[in-house]
Amino acid sequence: MFYKSEMWFAALTCMFTLLSSIESYNLTVLHTNDFHSRYEEINNKGGKCKPEKSCYGGIARQVTAVRNIRSAEENVVFLNAGDYYQGTVWYTVHRWRAAAEFTNRLHHDAMALGNHEFDDGVAGLVPFLDNVTFPIISSNINISGIPELEGKIRKSVILDVGGEKIGVIGYTTKDTPELAKTGPVTFFDEIESIQEEADILQQSGINKIIAVGHAGFLKDKEIAEKVPLVDVVVGGHTNTFLYTGEPPIPQSVEGPYPVVIERSDGSKALVVQDYAFGLYLGHLKVTFDEAGNVVSWEGNPILMEETIPQDNETAEVVETYKEVVDRRGNVVVGQTNVYLNADRPYCRLHECNFGNVITDAVLRFYLKKPTEDQWNTIAISIFNSGGIRDSISEKENDGNILMRDVMNVLPYLNTLDVVDIYGKYLIEILERSVYDYGNNPEDPPGRFLQVSGVRVTYNISQPPGQRVHKALVHCTFCRVPRYLPINESKIYRVVMPTYLTQGGDDYKMIPENTLRLLNTGSLDIDIVVDYLNKSSPIVTGIEGRINFVDPYAPCNGAALSTINDNSLCIYALLTVSILLFPGVHKNLPVIATI
Repeated sequence: MFYKSEMWFAALTCMFTLLSSIESYNLTVLHTNDFHSRYEEINNKGGKCKPEKSCYGGIARQVTAVRNIRSAEENVVFLNAGDYYQGTVWYTVHRWRAAAEFTNRLHHDAMALGNHEFDDGVAGLVPFLDNVTFPIISSNINISGIPELEGKIRKSVILDVGGEKIGVIGYTTKDTPELAKTGPVTFFDEIESIQEEADILQQSGINKIIAVGHAGFLKDKEIAEKVPLVDVVVGGHTNTFLYTGEPPIPQSVEGPYPVVIERSDGSKALVVQDYAFGLYLGHLKVTFDEAGNVVSWEGNPILMEETIPQDNETAEVVETYKEVVDRRGNVVVGQTNVYLNADRPYCRLHECNFGNVITDAVLRFYLKKPTEDQWNTIAISIFNSGGIRDSISEKENDGNILMRDVMNVLPYLNTLDVVDIYGKYLIEILERSVYDYGNNPEDPPGRFLQVSGVRVTYNISQPPGQRVHKALVHCTFCRVPRYLPINESKIYRVVMPTYLTQGGDDYKMIPENTLRLLNTGSLDIDIVVDYLNKSSPIVTGIEGRINFVDPYAPCNGAALSTINDNSLCIYALLTVSILLFPGVHKNLPVIATI
């Protein structure tokens, strides 16, 4: 009798196990975002790896990691959330070729388009699309009427993974036309487009849907909340690091991995990113019930550390590409005695000396022979901080500036335009520079302008559009240059990147109000290299070109003064307190210098 009971219990256990396996489905989602041409090994910040220190990442190591996980686990998909383009000298030299070569070696199941995939326009995207062996997806872009793109970008893809159909919908930030050269491509609202495509997939019998795309962490969470058919959101664009527990190396964590969104209907969606640069590989395990609902999850980004061997074949191909990069990049083009600061977010919130160098270089390049009443025809240069991508240290390479350094700083190969515009709109341009200043101080937008020939003071306490407290510009109709207030009815000649003259970073007032435009065809990188050759060693510092009226600005971190020094913060506080409470400070020593 006991034997029969035992057999009966065993049979029930087997039956329940079988039923459970039928009712649930396990899926492993590998993912990457914002790789930005880090094909070689990197340091823990995504910069150049030094052999004497720890090295991480690199495409050859990621190939090994993906292959090992596919071999060890069932039902694996590998998704790319975009922005493989740009970021290092590798992109400057190899453009789309390296991106196509190495993404094919990773065998992605699908890739969304990031805004940087449009940096070279449609012409720079098409050969990548023609050479990859996996689907490229984005549900919220319109490519109709563009023959070279037709049939090359899908809204979604259906993957057969272990006998189950998985729907994957792509999306790209609708702000891309402000960030890149999208040409005739138009962009729609991400959430509406994803919802529409999810409905189509559901009607096809798909009950497990992943959205993969490039619009930022806040938008990723909004998608998870507002599109109930989406189960997992794989994001990018904001380089967000999510991790549960203590990360393997010191790094700021912005939330658990995954972030769980509980919707009003009781269902759940999972949101993930894996930081950037291939430093980590996203690794999420999800269990779905029979209805396609997320019921459990686990995982964390995997650090691409040296314990993971590099794939030999891929490493050899990397070396082949690297030889070309090194030949181009190792030429000395100048010297610097100072740290050329373009650190992010610093250079997107302040005047930075590398911004001064670049804008000065542009003005010097367009310096013409003086006329009877003009020392030059152009006296103003502006440059969006988002186009200045890296700093150069005076402590590396004995202060020598290499061509690869400049390529990393100016990877977009922008041409420069000369624009005639009324002073009224020049003030609007400066207003746009600080329109949303301080809203996201950890990752501010790149529209903040670096300037030459301008002295501007902002009052951030005023509403957007009313923040230019004082603006002076170099005169041109003068024999001795001096700074004069901007005259709204006067025409000014300004040199700037073509990206801005086309309305990039939402500078729509430029193309809408340009009186005369001359596209010079000169590349920013060529102009800066010429300047470095002629003006080295560089000793440029902070010169008071960009100022803020708020005396508390250096203390609160939202609006920072041109003098980045704690002593100024102390001085400002003492000054205010002395004015308010003059009797309290009678015995304090006089501060002679700051």
